Amino acid sequence: MPETGLGAEMTALPVGYRLVRGRGVYLSFRGRRGRVIENLEDLKTEFTRLKERSQEARWAQGDLIIWARARWGGRGLTSSIAQALACSVRHVQDLERTAQAFRPSARARDMAWEIHRLAATTDKPGYWMDQAVGHQYSTRQLSRAIKAGGDQGPTQASAAAEMDAIIRDVEAFAARWGSGGQAELERLAGLVAQLAAAPPARAGGAGP
Repeated sequence: MPETGLGAEMTALPVGYRLVRGRGVYLSFRGRRGRVIENLEDLKTEFTRLKERSQEARWAQGDLIIWARARWGGRGLTSSIAQALACSVRHVQDLERTAQAFRPSARARDMAWEIHRLAATTDKPGYWMDQAVGHQYSTRQLSRAIKAGGDQGPTQASAAAEMDAIIRDVEAFAARWGSGGQAELERLAGLVAQLAAAPPARAGGAGP
């Protein structure tokens, strides 16, 4: 297959890879020597090797897709990789979009790849990643915050995060007290039902 894009002069290789005499990339993964990747078949083999490495593998796979697209062009690449990984085309697109949105220096090491993937689906990946790090969101919490932020603005996103914290406290109370806390849980349930039926006005002004 003829080279396209940046070809042998391409320098933005994924972390852990380097050019070998300008013909491909040479893998050095955690100190273990790998093989030269010269064509799509080699790339498929490398994806298979990475498949079981979970978080680390997803970043490496996304970086390799970006590299391969620059080197060989995009025609048929996504479907070929999906076949190699035995996954959907959408998952391959997620890998590439996430790696593109968060280059190595912008990745939060203490946050899961799935958090980055969610942030990468938005118009402001950096903003939502900052929110995830600042609030230590889980995937579910970030998803809720993004939906709330997109629909009703940052105030609603903050409300969702605050409610998640309250729910965690209630779950911890129930686990700690068991049946001994049943009366208090029933009291809380009554209050929630009352507030849901007739929400009070917001402090500092009216509005939903």
